[in-house]
Amino acid sequence: MFPRAIPRSPPATTFWNWIKNEETGESELYLDSAISDETWFGDEITPANFKSELLKHPGNVTVWINSPGGDVFAAHAIHNLFINN
Repeated sequence: MFPRAIPRSPPATTFWNWIKNEETGESELYLDSAISDETWFGDEITPANFKSELLKHPGNVTVWINSPGGDVFAAHAIHNLFINN
């Protein structure tokens, strides 16, 4: 099976993108930046600025990550947000 094309939206102030999967009705999340505990340039994904967005999307979420890496502790905090959601 070939990987499917990742839908892209116009640039925004956040570096994640929520898509509603028309086939399943579930949310899909695309993360497109470094994961960090704090933001220096405004282009990092942090647990603090991600939490309120996650709460807007109840139910199952498919996550696609396109990140060059980042802070393992911040990534673990985001993982825990998913588990507790």
